[in-house]
Amino acid sequence: MAWQYRLVRRLDQGAFGEVYLAVQEPSGRQVAIKFLKNANDYDRFRLEVQNLWQQLDNQFVVDLVDANLTVTPPFFVMEYCAHGSLRSWVGKGKNWTDVVGVLSHVAVGLHKLHERGGIHRDLKPENLLLTENQRKKIVAKLSDFGLARIPDPRTGFTCTPRGTRAYMAPELFTGADFTQSADIYSFGLVALELATGSRDPAKLTTASMPDQFRAMTRSMLNPIPDRRPSAADVAATLRQVGVALGSQPKKKKSTWGWWVAAAAGAAVLLLGGRKR
Repeated sequence: MAWQYRLVRRLDQGAFGEVYLAVQEPSGRQVAIKFLKNANDYDRFRLEVQNLWQQLDNQFVVDLVDANLTVTPPFFVMEYCAHGSLRSWVGKGKNWTDVVGVLSHVAVGLHKLHERGGIHRDLKPENLLLTENQRKKIVAKLSDFGLARIPDPRTGFTCTPRGTRAYMAPELFTGADFTQSADIYSFGLVALELATGSRDPAKLTTASMPDQFRAMTRSMLNPIPDRRPSAADVAATLRQVGVALGSQPKKKKSTWGWWVAAAAGAAVLLLGGRKR
């Protein structure tokens, strides 16, 4: 297979791999290419490609465009999400309609993954990428499936605790297997951080937010795994919050500024009309 990509710049670098912005030729399409950095991580790299391939019908997972695991270094190609990651929104005071919108995308994408029996195991703002749809609306997509597990119908799987420590559910620190409920806890921390700029659960009491959103996030962070909602439940709640936000009456623009401008304009005309 001929090389058809022109590297532009490096987007990210970690112990596992390097990601570059590239242009696919001759189409001119911008893509992101991930190269394996350490040969010892080949199995995880191959698994990420396999997991992305199995999620091609999930509109809220980054699209896999191409892959070649037989060259050195191995690489795979994804859609380029030009708006970066959800980390760029944390602490920026985004309006609630936008916050609820992107979290809804994550919830639906996670539900589709869970519906197949899979788990992500590394939900955090850096792994939720932002792009635009054809209507120029921001869309959030799940990425980084290197730790994800999607069951083989023949063998299934068990999952040991993995992920980013700051976003891991409390039961994982006692040796429990990673479950879909642990994904929900991580997602709850993302929701909390996006809403308040902090992962401190105490912020749920003090920060201003829609009451239904507050209750949902608190349930996602329940220390008892069986008491957390499913991704489908979270998606349904976010839809309800979004509808409620959309039904709130818009504030009318004040007419005071218009009257001031009109009066000033009239004065100019009167003065200009006087004979000198």
